[in-house]
Amino acid sequence: MHLLWAILLFWLVPTTAGATIISTGMDTLALEQKINQLISNLQYSSESDYPLELLRWGHKSPAALQAAIRENNPGHVPEQRDAAAFFSRYIQAQVNSGDPEMIKAANKYKALWELLSKQSSTVTVWRNGQTRVDIYIVITAKDGQLLLIKTTSVET
Repeated sequence: MHLLWAILLFWLVPTTAGATIISTGMDTLALEQKINQLISNLQYSSESDYPLELLRWGHKSPAALQAAIRENNPGHVPEQRDAAAFFSRYIQAQVNSGDPEMIKAANKYKALWELLSKQSSTVTVWRNGQTRVDIYIVITAKDGQLLLIKTTSVET
């Protein structure tokens, strides 16, 4: 009986609201594979279309992460954005376009956001640049490793 309780407690994770959820236990490799499936052939549309690229950056402190982002586009200060707002605005813009291909892309972005928000510890968005803006969707996996989805936005 004690073993059964130990197993049950291992799989139940308390949430901040006091409720409990069952942990899915998706490891970093599985998360990486699922992200790659979702971003395959997916573009980020601004004034130009750019692909999404998944990168693994291991364990970095927030300062090291910001420094690495800054190195990729020197002369600019990276700006952190709320990931939920970023995805919401982008998805809504794609849907509002009325274009069937953009609506299809919006559905892929929605599935991507649902995966990231449920299967990672944190998700943040960093922007670096002015006209050619590097966008980094920084995903902290449950083991602390950083996965980044990198793309570019052109904003004139």
